[in-house]
Formats: sequence, structure tokens, C-alpha cells
Amino acid sequence: MHKNSQACLNSSLGTLNAHHLSSFSYLNITQSIGAFNDNLYKLLVIFYLIHMQGDEHASRIIALAGAIFILPFLLFARLAGILADTCSKSMIILATRIIGLFLAIGAFFIFYFGSILGVYCMLFAMATNSTIFVITRNSMLPEIVTSTAISNANGVMSSVGFVAIILGTFSASFILDMTSRNYVYSSFLIILTATIAVVTSWFIEHTSPATEKDHHEKIKPFFLAEIYSSLKKASELSDLLSSILGASFFLFFGAFFQLNLIPFVIQSLHFSDLQGGYMFLLCAIGIGVGSVISGKISGKIVELRWVPVASGFMAICLLFMYLYASSLYAIVFLTSAIGLFGGLYDIPLESYIQYKSPAHIRGHIVAATKFMSSFGVLCASGLIYLLSNVLGLNASEGFLILSLIVAVVTVIYAYLYRKHPKQFFCSNDP
Repeated sequence: MHKNSQACLNSSLGTLNAHHLSSFSYLNITQSIGAFNDNLYKLLVIFYLIHMQGDEHASRIIALAGAIFILPFLLFARLAGILADTCSKSMIILATRIIGLFLAIGAFFIFYFGSILGVYCMLFAMATNSTIFVITRNSMLPEIVTSTAISNANGVMSSVGFVAIILGTFSASFILDMTSRNYVYSSFLIILTATIAVVTSWFIEHTSPATEKDHHEKIKPFFLAEIYSSLKKASELSDLLSSILGASFFLFFGAFFQLNLIPFVIQSLHFSDLQGGYMFLLCAIGIGVGSVISGKISGKIVELRWVPVASGFMAICLLFMYLYASSLYAIVFLTSAIGLFGGLYDIPLESYIQYKSPAHIRGHIVAATKFMSSFGVLCASGLIYLLSNVLGLNASEGFLILSLIVAVVTVIYAYLYRKHPKQFFCSNDP
């Protein structure tokens, strides 16, 4: 390693800038509540529709809800990226949390009146609000932590975020059990947590727009061309485009696993849909542990060679879920293991994207990444519909297909990252 880089690395003493520690903490709490609420509502919608229409329609309902949930990320990612680069990120975050509170109150009334169309529309509205929030949050992180802390901060934030996502899905089962499937009472939890998110976002330190010139950038209707432009710029930087695609694949994987798990539990273990929701807690624990381990292992180093190793183990675990589909103990272990290796897979990619993206277009790069990730989630919903409703395969066979897909991706990234050098954080702008 170059002497100047080593000196820079050795001189970086803490993981987080002490001045910004509280802002990072409040941002972390705020984003975890947002992830919790979005997924809690999505699962409440899924359980509500399965209860109304029957278990035999579970795969179709889950695929449709997943598609509606992710559609705003495809439509508005570019807009969110422009807002993140041209406006104060802290103000955007506060505004989205206030809107989120009003949406939570709206969800209460929609369940009260029992509108199926209404629950779908509210799901779309919450996802739209989350699109703006998530892209702003991702592009804000390098502004409130030191460059040497990006990997560790990503490990903490991703672990908390993924745990919040899966705890949201788990809590849907728990709260419905506690209220005897009373969806009106269950929606009070969304209102409570949304109120807390408004309070925590208020204490995030004010940030200024990234660059003055971007204040005059126009929002163009042909957002696909803008996404392509951002990806083209990413391709000019070493391994940035492959990292974006790798992170996008992880969202495809995670969405398929999450959406397929409930039908899998119903069909293979003969549990109810609510009992299937409890399995998400195991995955949450695994992801949390894996993300923290990845952040600790990396420290001030991004090691992309971990990516194919982790995905290889993910493929193996999925294969065993197919082979031992009727064994509860095996599924408990494998679900936890998939979460663990998922955390080890994702953190190096997320850290590398944030570190390698130039500061003045970081919001654009994050928006393009989110767009690609959202497209992957939409593909996951489409694949589940294809496998279950068109080809007539069961959920365990769906995990077998996913295992084969992950195996192919593992081979590709093993080749791409076979000689990848370690990346040491020494400045905010690479």
C-alpha cells in the first residue's frame, strides 16, 4: 500500500465525526422507523387481502402488492435524486416524515372503512414518500460522517435498516395475533411510530444543498435517459457500475425471498400466513449480525471480494431450503443463515458506491442505484407470479430457481472481483 495512503489511514482515529454523531444517530433512528412502517403496512395489506380472498390466492396477492409497493421507486427515483442534490437534505427528510404521519392517519381510516382499493392506493402513496426519503438518506450519509467511517456507518445503518424492514413484517403477524386480526387497531402502531419519526428527524443537523449550480437543473420527463446517463458516468469509475448492479441484485434477491417465504411456510410447513410472518424475525437477526460483522471486518477498507463468497453461501442455503422444505429446524437455521450472508454481501457494495461516487452527483448515482434496485424488486414480483400462477410451481421450487440464479451471479462476480484491490478511505471524494 502507498505510504501516503497508509499515513492517511493511520491518522483517521474514530469511526464517526464527534460533531456529527448525534445527527447520524437521529438519521439512523428515523430511517429505521420509516422502513419498519412501510413494511408493516405492506404486510398488513397482504394479510388483509389473503384473509378476504383466501390462502390459495396468496402468491398472486403478494406479487401484486410487491409490484405496487416498488412502482414509485421506478417512477420517481430520478426526481428524488434531483431533490437530494438541489435542496437541503435535512429539510427533505423532515418534510417526508411529516407527510408520513398524515399517511399513517389515512391508513387508519382506510382500514376502518374497509376499502380494498384504498389500501392499495395508500401503499402506493407511502412508497412514493419513501422513495424521496430513502434516496435523500443515502446521499446524505457521506455529509454527516467522516470518509473513514463510511463502511462502518453503512454496517450500522444497513443492519438497523434491514432489521427494521423484517421486524416490520414480523410485527404485522404479532400485532394481528394480539388484536385478533383487527386491522383498525393494528394501524395505531403505524401512527405511533410515524409520530416518533417526525420528532427524531427534527433533530438532524441542517445540511446545505450539494452544489449551487444544481439549483437550476430541470426535472426532465424522460427520466430513463437520465438514469442511463448516471449509470454511464458510473461505468467510467472503477467497479462502480458492477457494484450498483450487485446491490440491485441483492434487492431482487431480498424481495423474492421475503415475498416467497409466506407461501413457502403455508405450503411446506403447513403454518398459517400469520405464523409464517414470524419467520422474518430469524432473517432480521441474521441480517443484523451479518451487517455488523461486515462493517467490523471492513473497518476503513472496502473488500469487494467478500461479495461472491457471501452470495455463494446464499445459493447453498437456498438449495437446502428446497431439499429440506418440510423440516422446521432446518428452515429456522437456513433462514437465519441467509440473513447473515445477505448482510455480508450487501455492506461492501453499499460502502463502495457511496465512497466512489463523486460528491456533486452522488444524489444522481444513488437515485440510479435505487432505480435499478427497484427494477430488481419489480422483477422479483413478476418472477413469483410467473412461477406460481403461470408455471404452477410451488414456493419451495421457487427457492430452487432462486438458488440457481444466485449461483450464476456468484460466478460472474467471482470473475469480476478476483483481483480487486482493497479500497482505503482517505478522503470524501475519490
